[in-house]
Amino acid sequence: MLNRADFGDHASYAQAMHAGGYDIHDRWGRQRYAVGDDDLGRALLASVPAPEQRPTPVSEYLTAKEFWKRYQSVAAANFTGVVLGWMLTVSWGSVGLSGGAAWKAHQAFMELMRKWHQERGLPNAWVWVRENSSTLGDHSHILVSLERWHEADFISWANRAVATITGSAPMAKSKDQPIQTVHLSRGHVRRHADIDAQWRLFQYVCKGLNPDEATPIWDHPKGNILAAHLINRPCRRQGWVTGLRSGSARALNSKRISELAAHPDWQADMTKDGVPFYDDRYLAAGRLEKDLAALKIWP
Repeated sequence: MLNRADFGDHASYAQAMHAGGYDIHDRWGRQRYAVGDDDLGRALLASVPAPEQRPTPVSEYLTAKEFWKRYQSVAAANFTGVVLGWMLTVSWGSVGLSGGAAWKAHQAFMELMRKWHQERGLPNAWVWVRENSSTLGDHSHILVSLERWHEADFISWANRAVATITGSAPMAKSKDQPIQTVHLSRGHVRRHADIDAQWRLFQYVCKGLNPDEATPIWDHPKGNILAAHLINRPCRRQGWVTGLRSGSARALNSKRISELAAHPDWQADMTKDGVPFYDDRYLAAGRLEKDLAALKIWP
């Protein structure tokens, strides 16, 4: 029987196989064709339905499901010793972007941020939420972990990244210009207050919850709670957003959280009377695990 090596191109091989009553299958048994630029190849391509593009999501509120995903991502970061005590805000609206264009810019920015962390040997740990307000327009809030000596470098890089992605110079805040494209903030300067700053910032970026959404309590089989009670601040409508409304770094994704949740020191209870814990329990548990692992028993 003839094989592919006996033919000069894919098209003639496919045509001969098809004429002989044979179809090409891959190693999983799926039917495949070596399509060429001829009548048969074009006929085969025309007979295959074009894949449907998944529609880009559009949302008005942050859902309670998203809230718990982001909460667990922050908990996972803490368990590994990382505190997300800084918030970077990027206003895409200030450089004329909104809707799908702002979503694409956000995606490109997150990829550049991953590379920035990787180049400096910093942990890939962050959580982000997107909003759309009358002042900042379409914008991103990103909770990250930073040391003071990285602050100036991070701000400079963020401004360069926005300029690269959008082709527009970021707006700087001034007396006559109250809006700035890139802004970095921190709740407290003192080291011991980082965990408090983190949870305050987290609740701030979750203010776009629908207050009337009833959601099951995450770690209890029965009972519901209104989304308005998940955070210790008022919920406010944060506008329509095209694309995903929230997300986390790859190192804090669902798979990683599942791995950490299997650890005996992971805090299984995340709520009290339906309200999430906003303290250092995940950070303390992670530090305990590291301390125990570092112990050496001498004979």
